[in-house]
Order: sequence, then structure tokens, then C-alpha cells
Amino acid sequence: EPPPAQYLCGGSVVSSRWIITAAHCAEIAQPSEIRTFPGAYDRANPGVAVVPDVRRIHPAWDDTTTAWDLALLRLPVATSVPPVALPAPSDDAALASAISVGDTAYVAGWGETNTGASAPGFLQHVGGGLPFVPDAQCGSGPFYGSNFQLASMVCAGNAPGTGVSPAPPNNDTCSGDSGGPLVTDIALRRVLAGLTSWGDISGCGVDNKPGVYARVTAA
Repeated sequence: EPPPAQYLCGGSVVSSRWIITAAHCAEIAQPSEIRTFPGAYDRANPGVAVVPDVRRIHPAWDDTTTAWDLALLRLPVATSVPPVALPAPSDDAALASAISVGDTAYVAGWGETNTGASAPGFLQHVGGGLPFVPDAQCGSGPFYGSNFQLASMVCAGNAPGTGVSPAPPNNDTCSGDSGGPLVTDIALRRVLAGLTSWGDISGCGVDNKPGVYARVTAA
């Protein structure tokens, strides 16, 4: 978050000195202009700002297609915030299965709770989670078609048309949630499966337009 012109994004601590976030968040400022607040919950009292000393943007990041929307920020000193688990190679098959059957995923962030609303003062999450949307469905015509790129993206959200009946509320991430975590439970561990990346331009929680996340795998 680079003050004074603040652009709010989320991120996840993945080790004592590394935060993972979206490339479209990390590329907008030099590392010296970025402020991170590991473990923050209250925007009014986020704790001590930490300026990263290294920024690494995925070499295949494409700001036109939003493919490979991944970046790492290195902290100059270790944080005590517990890290989220990254997928191990042995998790990839289980993650693929979870996506294909629409298992529950969980999201959190600082974004709008409704399209156009002000950013909340406290970290938010979607109660009860939201389902993965199978890759083939998210890449189909009624959803995102060719804009969905299987290698680097995954979809999740309660949008009518995802096969959930009766249709639940259109739970979704929204503007300001970018870079935040999409996690799911694999072998009794909560594993990072994606980062909030993009969605439909008409707003959040739109029918047949679930959230799109940068896919995180062990590869």
C-alpha cells in the first residue's frame, strides 16, 4: 500500500520473509514505495509498516490477459505471522480434484463488500466459503470463454449456473481484494490455491461470472 496515493491490495505470508500477492498490485510502485502490514486486521491500526527490499514479478505475467498474476515481496526482517501453506507437489492432484468437483474454498480481503461500496475497516471473509468452479465450466461461453487461461487461473464463487442448487447468494471477491488468498483444505492442511486476480467488468457477484484467481501450484 503506497501512501499517500493508496492502492489497497491483499497478500499472504508464505514464509518468515516472503509475501505473495498479485502482480498487478506489485507492479504499480517500486519496492521502496510499497508498505506491507503483515498480520493486519484493522485498517485504522494496521501495525508497523514494513517496506520490502525485493520484488519479484512472475516472468510470464501479462497485463493484457492477466495471465500469471503472481508476485513475491521480500521483507527485510522476519515476521512472526504464521505462514499459509503453499501446495506441495503431492497436493497438485488433490487440488485438481477439489476444483473439478466444486469443493469449498475460502477467501479474505480488504475489498468492497458490494460493488461500489467503500472499503471496510476490518479484514473480511466470506462466511462458509464459496465453491470452486470447474475449469471447463469457467472457460465456457456463458462464463469467461477464452479469457480464462487454464494454466494460470482458477475460478471460484457462487454464481447461478455453477450447478449449485438451490442457488446460494452470489458470494464473490471484489475491488480491493486483489492479491488476497484463496485457500482450501487438503489432507488436513489449509493450502493456498490462488490469489484474487480479476472478475467481470460489470461488477462483483454477477450471474455466471465468478471470481478469477491466479492459480498457485507446486510446479
